Amino acid sequence: MAGIIASQMNAPAEEMPAEQMPPEQPVPVDEEPAKEGDITFKDALKFAMSALYENGGAKNVAQSLSTQQDKVQALAETSFRMVEVVDERTQAKVPEEELVLLAMHILQEVIDIGGAAQIQYSPSEVAQAFKAMVLMFVESQGMDASELRAAMDSVDTSQLDSMEMDDEGEMPEEIPA
Repeated sequence: MAGIIASQMNAPAEEMPAEQMPPEQPVPVDEEPAKEGDITFKDALKFAMSALYENGGAKNVAQSLSTQQDKVQALAETSFRMVEVVDERTQAKVPEEELVLLAMHILQEVIDIGGAAQIQYSPSEVAQAFKAMVLMFVESQGMDASELRAAMDSVDTSQLDSMEMDDEGEMPEEIPA
């Protein structure tokens, strides 16, 4: 899975049936140019979107997601690996405080790609995938994640599934206790 996006920088994607193809997404454009050598969140996100939609990576992501047995783990691993590749390609110049935001955007993009491939994720599955991504990040940094894992496991994400979405499919701003 780690090489999906990296390999797509030069390789053509296999064809998927039209109904399973992810929608084409416009690549975000910077409002103001970054300073030379300065990698911003927008630059990193632009790179990720380019890898997905200009180089056929989304098709391979969709195929990979649809073949995995544990869809939450597949969602987490795919998103995490994409963040890793973007971080590597930008030579780890994305500020740490922006990596979580980047991870959230990439996770949402992978969810959208999964949706285009007829894979539906419940709010609790998305929360579980994000928790798994955070734990993968902590562990990849060589830190002990056992306390964080215990704290995260104490949060009951199943309550998210019973919450009603607004008209745009978004969760409400305030989550009941």
